This record gives sequence, C-alpha cells and structure tokens, in this order.
Amino acid sequence: MTGDLLVVALWTLGATFAVLVAGLEQSLLRTVLVAPLILIFPGYALLEVLFPERPQPSGTTDRSLDSAGARQTVDESSTTSLDGIERVTLAVVVNLGLVPLVAFVANYTPYGLTLQSVMTAITSVTLVFLLIGFFRRLRVSPDRRPRGVLARTPARLSRFLVGDQSSPGNRPLVPRTNAQRLFNLLLVVSLLVLAGSVGYAALTPPGDDNGFTETYLVTQTETGDYSSEALPRNFTVGESQRLLVALGNHEHERTTYTIVTTLDGRELSRTEVTVDDGETEYVEREITPQQAGDERSLQFFVYKGDAPETPSSKTAYQTADLWITVE
Repeated sequence: MTGDLLVVALWTLGATFAVLVAGLEQSLLRTVLVAPLILIFPGYALLEVLFPERPQPSGTTDRSLDSAGARQTVDESSTTSLDGIERVTLAVVVNLGLVPLVAFVANYTPYGLTLQSVMTAITSVTLVFLLIGFFRRLRVSPDRRPRGVLARTPARLSRFLVGDQSSPGNRPLVPRTNAQRLFNLLLVVSLLVLAGSVGYAALTPPGDDNGFTETYLVTQTETGDYSSEALPRNFTVGESQRLLVALGNHEHERTTYTIVTTLDGRELSRTEVTVDDGETEYVEREITPQQAGDERSLQFFVYKGDAPETPSSKTAYQTADLWITVE
C-alpha cells in the first residue's frame, strides 16, 4: 500500500544524487530525472499528508440514526479523500506554489539561490512530507488507503480526459460532456506548462544566461583571510613562493577548469580542478623562478575543460597576470 511513496522517495534521492553528487550535466537524462521532482513529487507528498485516504466506491453508504431517531444515509465518497488522478492533478497545482516558496526560502539561507541549495531544499521538503504521509497512511484502515496510485494513473488519466459513463455518481474532475472533456484536456496542458515554467525558474539562478567565471590572484594571510594586496612580487632564483588562483564558478553548473601557469611564455605547470556552481575554489600554485630578471611576466591561463598544447591569452577562457622581479 506504500509502493507509490517508495517510488517517489527513491526517484527523488536518485535525481538529487545524479545532479548534485555525480555532476550530471544538462542533458535529456537530467531533464527526465529532475522533471517529476519539480512538477509533481513535492505536491504529491504534501497531499499525502493532507489526504491519506482514497474515496470509497460511489454509492457506499453509512446508515445511522439522526438526533430525532430517524435513520439517515451518508455517502462515504468523501470530498476530503482523493482519487488517483485527482491526487496527481492537484499535486501539479500545489507545486505551482510550493516550489517557488521553497526557492524563496533557499534564497535567504547562507547558501543563496543556487542549484545546490534549491535542489537540496526541494528534496528535503519532499522527503519530510513523504515520511509524515507514510505514518498518516498507516493510521488509515487498509480498505481506505490509496492503492496502486502510480500504476493505475494511465487508466485514471484516460477516465479524467474521456470520462466513464459506466461509473455511477459524480466524482470531481470526471467529465460527463464533451465540453467537460475539452476543459480537462486544456487543464492538463496548462498545468504542465505552468509547472514546467515554475520549475525551470526555480532551478535556474538569476543572472547572465551564459554564466561567467571569476578569476583572480590572492594570498592567504596569517589570520586565514584571502587578500590580493600582499601578492609576492619579488622572487629569488631557486626559492619558491606560494600564491592562490581563485576560481569563482557562476556558470549555473558544475565546471571543470584547467589552469596553465607560464613565466615569460614558458610553461611551469598545469592542473585541473572541478568547482561546483556558486562555489569559489582557491588553487595553490608554487612559483620557483630559475632565472633572474626584472618585469618578468607571470601568467595564469584558465580554460574550461582541457587546455591546448600552447596556451595563450587569445585561446584562454580567463587570464590572470602578475609582473614580478627575480633576483
């Protein structure tokens, strides 16, 4: 009776792991994994907390005595319970408000509005609602628990769009006329478009659509702070001095960089580093000049991905320069 909750939980964890841990980049697979998490799952989990019961078959009644002693009939097809298609449809509607709210709250955390913070927040909210919904469902009698909600969704979607004349009674959202069928079809399309737009906006940080990377040189002070004012400019032949290349990733995705260090055009080293979106990595470089000279050009060429055999400012994505004197 809890298979649907397990599927939602596993899918949510799998999508989050693929994007945040495995670093799955923009692709059709990533879209397929993340779309349910943005379109349905948080709202579905919340509805499980609010409405853990499924409706009784239409026409099921409870006969009891009223205050005057007369026998009364109560239809147990309760409006406080949800059928499968109603649950999924309303989940999309709920997501229209829930996902932006989660993103709004994430924006005011110390992590700001990044892919990592929004995905983590949505995943956490979904899992918490699923856990509460699981215990809420356990308190419902077995004959009132939702059954095969996900597995039977295609059939229920057909009933939602086409109707079921053989079914007695009137359930909400089940069409009886062609006009109602057309309305339901337009409702599904509109909800998917709206939810997709909201989800995309929530997972796309504001700023330049193409993204950018900050590149600058710093040193670390005795107090542990980073400063560009105390960069070493006087070197001694054969002696090493340390400085840091700062890479601030604002590319809207996890990015791998290659840093090539040169002195007067001669390559000293190259290194590869991966930086999460919204994070800044400080890459340590040891500089050991072998020849004396004034106004020597120390350059750091930053490439996204691999670097060419011969780096230059024309081919580099970013550059950082420092003029030094070697004695």
